[in-house]
Amino acid sequence: MSIPDYAKFKAVTNINRPLISNNLAYGLVDFYNFALLNAGAYTNIVRNTSGVYGGDRCRLSKVDDKRFTDGTVWEGFRGNWVWESGIDFTPQPFRPSGIWLNNTFYTENDATYEHYFDYPRGRVIFTNPLPTRSVVQTEFSARTVFFVDTESEYLQKLMYDSWDVSRTDWLTSSGMWTDWADTRLQLPVVGVCVVDNMRFEPFQLGGGQWCNIDVIFYIFAEDQYTKRQLADTIAAQNNKTIWIPNYALVKSNQATSLDYRGNPVPSAVQFNDLVTNSTYQWRKVQFQKTEIQENRSVHQNLHKAVVKTTVNMIMENL
Repeated sequence: MSIPDYAKFKAVTNINRPLISNNLAYGLVDFYNFALLNAGAYTNIVRNTSGVYGGDRCRLSKVDDKRFTDGTVWEGFRGNWVWESGIDFTPQPFRPSGIWLNNTFYTENDATYEHYFDYPRGRVIFTNPLPTRSVVQTEFSARTVFFVDTESEYLQKLMYDSWDVSRTDWLTSSGMWTDWADTRLQLPVVGVCVVDNMRFEPFQLGGGQWCNIDVIFYIFAEDQYTKRQLADTIAAQNNKTIWIPNYALVKSNQATSLDYRGNPVPSAVQFNDLVTNSTYQWRKVQFQKTEIQENRSVHQNLHKAVVKTTVNMIMENL
């Protein structure tokens, strides 16, 4: 039996697929995280180079994560490792090629110390546990700022001084390091909030509507300079037009980047791959009426800024 049109939704054929607000939220987070890489928002961590605080930034700390066998999870001082390639910035970021165990190098598929990398959490997971006193090191590229959806279940704790590997709680996995990487947000971080205030205006005779949605960026940083840099970067995108991918198609076609372990899949699909492929182009959106609404210091180590913009797009099927 054919269901008449007046008994069905307009523009909604599958309630289980991302609609306007969710698709926009995913796209904005991915756009900013990728665009930041092309502006140099990462640091390459290499062996035999100490940080500004001293210490060994390549060394990993054993993690007490009850989801894994004790001694198999070793974590870097920063999460959100860069897995993307072909970035338009020099020097290029890179992926880890293996680990050093007590100064001996082993590749990822080495039969003796087989392991894989969990890029979002900044971890190395070994097939077999290592002794507690092992010295494990790896080289990686760490993002220096990360955008997240404010609806994320993991938006819980802000972490200070994550670059300081000379801290006494680092290798002992105490203090803030006792929290799982899933629950730590290392500063600076920007929360992206798609406001529930969608408005429509007629687009043209015969159908279609302009869709306007407000988006608020909540910036948290440890110093005023970084806070202002991020606020200015977001505000500077006023009147810029970008493509947002169709995440329903991304999911159904399995055009993924990371597997369930947080490790890049073969031929991992990057944000630029999606928005330059007409198959995955969902909507062009433009940032309008952007303004920095709040710019203040909450604490000597916590500085906050709020940037608001209106995202404008054409919905031809509404």
